[in-house]
Amino acid sequence: MRGHITDALQLALLALSLAKAQSGGVAVPRLAVIGNLTARDEACFSGPQPSAAYLDDSFLGDLMSVQAGPYNYSYHQFGPSGAASSGPVGKPILLIAGQGSTWSAWSPGLLRGLAQNRSVTIYDHPGLGRTTDGRGEMRNYTAAELAEGVYELVTALELEEPDVLGYSVGGAVALTTVITYPDLFRKLILVDTGAGGDGERLGGDAAVARPYLLDIFNTGQQVPGPILYPDTPAGNNGLCRAIAWYEAHKADAATTPQILTQAYLIDEYFGYPSTGDNFVYDNLGNVTLPTFVIAGDEDIVLDPLDKFLDSS
Repeated sequence: MRGHITDALQLALLALSLAKAQSGGVAVPRLAVIGNLTARDEACFSGPQPSAAYLDDSFLGDLMSVQAGPYNYSYHQFGPSGAASSGPVGKPILLIAGQGSTWSAWSPGLLRGLAQNRSVTIYDHPGLGRTTDGRGEMRNYTAAELAEGVYELVTALELEEPDVLGYSVGGAVALTTVITYPDLFRKLILVDTGAGGDGERLGGDAAVARPYLLDIFNTGQQVPGPILYPDTPAGNNGLCRAIAWYEAHKADAATTPQILTQAYLIDEYFGYPSTGDNFVYDNLGNVTLPTFVIAGDEDIVLDPLDKFLDSS
């Protein structure tokens, strides 16, 4: 496996028996420029496009809101119904998105697969998308603040014994949450994240990754292909699907000022560009719930948690 997201999520699809996304030849309008386009990005606009069925988001239902602590969370909640259900209905699952990402960053294939037999909740982080902070001002959110928000959200939605999946920064928030609130979740799934602080190491190609990470903050780029999708036929197909989904949901993405509210968290937890906090690193031994770790073995952003665990 390689990359910071796609192959890891492909493994998640396999491990969790998720449905394979559809593809076809329906044209998708080019609505906006995504960061600094590369030749691979341009090819996505001129080549075969994902099908209308793949881009159909009606399965998400209405975008809802709930007050939880100081935050008014924007979220989707959806799941099995009638013939769409495949087998017994499992425990609900909460998905915590990565850096600068709203609910719209999740792959529709992943969401459809999970929703076959689970109630799925996806949401906008405080300060991102349509989730608002009652305190009003723009803030530099910490992992601890976002974890407290997760607790408030799960409580407000009355989720019973939910599982949680955290990707990248969302994994940092998930780990912080399960350490702080050990009885909140039933099981933990970590995708391409790290232990933070002294347990964190930038990946071997960090010099390649840094410009694209900065581009996310500087331009609001949501699909930085070189760090997410390998330059292979499968990787390029995944990139084109992600771009098409992003283009169709650009109004739901975070703005650049909103994305900057997570800049401090990146420094605080992952130690970029300085040194991170050791709260999670020092308390990994207190994580007792069943945990499934997924990571790309050629991740150029950071050395993921699986490598830390291998050496512990």
